[in-house]
Amino acid sequence: MGNATRTIQKAVIGLAEDELGNMLSILENKKYLEGKIPQGKLTSTEYTEAFDKILWSIIMHKDTIKNLNKNEKGKARPFEIQRISDLDLKDPEFFPTGVLEVDQKLGGGFAKGRIVELYGMEGSGKTSLSVTAAGVAQKAGVNCLLYDLEATYDKKFATILGLNSDDLFYTTGSIAEDTLESVIAATETGEFGIIIIDSVAALMSRAEFEGEIGQANIGQVARVLGQAMRKLSRAAAETGTTVIFINQLRDNVGGFTGPSKITPGGKALRFFA
Repeated sequence: MGNATRTIQKAVIGLAEDELGNMLSILENKKYLEGKIPQGKLTSTEYTEAFDKILWSIIMHKDTIKNLNKNEKGKARPFEIQRISDLDLKDPEFFPTGVLEVDQKLGGGFAKGRIVELYGMEGSGKTSLSVTAAGVAQKAGVNCLLYDLEATYDKKFATILGLNSDDLFYTTGSIAEDTLESVIAATETGEFGIIIIDSVAALMSRAEFEGEIGQANIGQVARVLGQAMRKLSRAAAETGTTVIFINQLRDNVGGFTGPSKITPGGKALRFFA
């Protein structure tokens, strides 16, 4: 790329949208670039050739993007391709966990609009950490919702951790399909800053709930979680809701390769978290 092309690129980048719409006029008189490029260079053969080449490429580029944003019938697609610079993308914001060392390692706490998976051995503090984070969020005026699937919520202990139980939104449940549909619906409202699901291991598929003990139901909760994650991740991002899934670690029975410990519920949650 020559110096002329680079110079013109820098000048063109500063053009407004309505100016870009008048590319043919610019090709004829170059009036929009007066004062940005010395007149002597602007009229030289080198700059004229480079100028024409780059402007035509921009025209072609703009038409290509417009066509991408329409379907074969000429109707607008449900999504629009844009430059990042044209979007109001902001840096991630965080809910502090209430534990300084954890916040430092996570860059500020639990990211808003994201799915979080807290997993570990029994008694490792998964529920305590999530409840502490919810308590910190409450003090900032944020509504928090707990899905107590294990039915083990301890109001007294939660109060010690800083949670205001009187302001906590609470529900129980166990059937994976119903619970995850409820979580998605709650996330879509945007009314809750933090939603906690305690825990993934307590979820059971409808078939398991209606069946008998000992009946094989391998992979059903993982399938439901995989479907839910695709909806939930977008809803969380759009509403800025942090969805915390608490999970367990179990021995990888029968696994001769790979990790010795695994989390129940399949791999979808891990990838989306």
